[in-house]
Amino acid sequence: MVEERRKWKSILSEEGRKKYKSLNYRLCQITDKAREKWCDEQCAELEKHERQGKIDILYRKVSKLTNRKRKKQNLRIRDEEGNVLTDSDKVRDRWKEYIEDLYDKNNKPQEEDFETYLYAHALRNRHRR
Repeated sequence: MVEERRKWKSILSEEGRKKYKSLNYRLCQITDKAREKWCDEQCAELEKHERQGKIDILYRKVSKLTNRKRKKQNLRIRDEEGNVLTDSDKVRDRWKEYIEDLYDKNNKPQEEDFETYLYAHALRNRHRR
C-alpha cells in the first residue's frame, strides 16, 4: 500500500491527487490502529508486572518506553585566553591545570574573604524584606 501511495503521489492529475489522498487516509487509519494496539499491549504488560510485584521490571520497562534520546552536548573546553581546544591532549592538560588551580592550597580563600561574603549576603537579604 505504501508503494502504491508513493506512485500516486508523483502523478500530478486530479485523479492522482484524489487517489493519493484516499490511500494516505487509509494508511493513516491502519498505522493509528497499529499504534493503539501496541500501546494497549505495553500497558497490559506493565499492569501484569505491577500485579505480580515485579517493580524492578516495571520501572525498567517504563524507563525504556519514556526514554527520549537526548542530543549529545558538545562541551567546548577553552584555554585561559578563551580559545577553543580541539586536541584531546590539550583538553586533558587544560583539565589538569583547572583541577590544580581549584585545589591550590596557596590560593584558597582566607577567613576574611568568608566574613566579607557573609556580611554582603546579610545586607542583601535585609534589603529584600
